[in-house]
Amino acid sequence: MTIESKTRYYIMRQGALKEELREWSEIVSMCETGHLTPEAFVFMPDDEQWKKVTDTELGRFFDKAQANPKTDVESGIESGADKHEEYHETLERIAQAPDDWSLRLQAADMALAAGDRRAALDHYQAALEARHYHPRIVNDIIRNLTPEEQETLRYLKRVGPFWGEPLVLLTYPFGRSYIYPAVLAAVLWLSTLATVTRAVGGFIALFWVFHVIRAVARRETLPPLWHGIMEDPVVGLLKPLGSLVALLAELFLPLLAVLQILASVGLVEESNAFAYINNSPMMSVGIFTFSAIYLPAALMLMACTPRGLLDALNPKRVISAIGAMEVDYLMAVVLFFVLAGISAGIGAITWRIPIAGTLPTAIVETYLVLVMGCVLGMLYGRFKDRISG
Repeated sequence: MTIESKTRYYIMRQGALKEELREWSEIVSMCETGHLTPEAFVFMPDDEQWKKVTDTELGRFFDKAQANPKTDVESGIESGADKHEEYHETLERIAQAPDDWSLRLQAADMALAAGDRRAALDHYQAALEARHYHPRIVNDIIRNLTPEEQETLRYLKRVGPFWGEPLVLLTYPFGRSYIYPAVLAAVLWLSTLATVTRAVGGFIALFWVFHVIRAVARRETLPPLWHGIMEDPVVGLLKPLGSLVALLAELFLPLLAVLQILASVGLVEESNAFAYINNSPMMSVGIFTFSAIYLPAALMLMACTPRGLLDALNPKRVISAIGAMEVDYLMAVVLFFVLAGISAGIGAITWRIPIAGTLPTAIVETYLVLVMGCVLGMLYGRFKDRISG
């Protein structure tokens, strides 16, 4: 009897509690590679019953000794010795072809059968190193390893693009409560009431973005709380603040110094660098554009990578990270520009209102801060293997 390869059949592996649905060609391959044992069952639609694979045409893949194994102690010893020898033969083949992921899967199965889960994990990781996110490898790992063991493997699950989860972005700022973003909005609004405090408000916003990025990258589903940050003031407060100061100094101090020199020798009309930037729309737009493109990636590296600040202060490292994220990062920057444009548009309409005129802008900026941190945390989760490499 010849079976059509497009027909799908239920199979039940030896010792399994749940059946699988496979095409016949897949079942044949599993028999050839030893992924199905003689004790496995397959449901034959023509006969409307479950049959051992050895009672079907698949029996040709199993010799009589396999189909009718001995049950005495001596047989068990011989079987264990044969499996041990087969495992070492597979390892020898892997040594000759270390990038052959299919051999790695066979070796992992043998290691699991022998109870050596550590060796199985090593084989699965080597298979993933050879073929990142390969569906066959991923399926085998999910079927055979616990969730905790899966978490230790690299290149197993790639996080989807951030725009694939619009509800996450819409609801993330309100994940804890509506009071959470209201606190940040109040801080940003109060900072606009005086020229001196505007820089302080911006600094607080960057600090908040830093911790949101770190929280999302750690797969935390809720925005970070201040009391959690203050549990370890050095790691949660002082170190990030010092890192932000160093990053901003690297980015903007050279520009300010040059402008101040030009102002002091009379090459620009304004008396100082800040006045020149404030009165020059082109300069303001240029600084904002550069910040929107470069600063998010630097913040991401600072918050997430093992080298942190050293990576963020290295322009080559930041540009390399941006290149690794490609279109995803471009889409993130576009989103930031859109939200910033909405904020500027609202501000242009409401700024004449006394005291409360900047409140609508602060509300939009709060949403921008929280969404920006969430997006960058998701980007790091998606591309951390490339960025950390």
